[in-house]
Amino acid sequence: ANSLVNWSTGTVHFTSSTSLSDFTLVGLLGSGRTLGTGRILSNDPGATTTVSGNINLDGGRILGGNFTNAARLILNQSDVELSGAFTNNNGHLTILQGASRLAAASMLNNGEIQLGSSGSQLSMASLTNSGTILGSGSLNASVQNSVVGRIDLTTGNRLVMNQSGHSNAGTISLVGGELQVNG
Repeated sequence: ANSLVNWSTGTVHFTSSTSLSDFTLVGLLGSGRTLGTGRILSNDPGATTTVSGNINLDGGRILGGNFTNAARLILNQSDVELSGAFTNNNGHLTILQGASRLAAASMLNNGEIQLGSSGSQLSMASLTNSGTILGSGSLNASVQNSVVGRIDLTTGNRLVMNQSGHSNAGTISLVGGELQVNG
């Protein structure tokens, strides 16, 4: 089914905190829930957008203050740029494919983050991991891996950490993967 809003290009902007359910996302983006090239979803700097339905960014962008993923968020050659925090809730999944970038002031990962290529980047001052991070890409952040946090790198995975001030109370598992720490 097509979306209820005829949105091919431009910006949908929320001035206050909002929750986007699966139903709302289908209405905005169509049954594929795809934010394509030329479409921007944004909010005010102090606002939080919580997404509780699956969403695919395929060239589209998310901009603004704070963002909470409470579903499955896939970035394919896309950007998320936030002045506040990005939160990936427990039991939920954020996937960066290709040259995708997720930038925020801070990140709290309680779910799973999959980095899909050397061009995939998480960029923020601090990243607190109480979930799982896996795959290949760059962490441009001071990483605090909590006691329940996991960073898993298997054969063919290469993770580059590009800041100082990291701490690890959790598990970093290298099973054929490569971890490069610059800082």
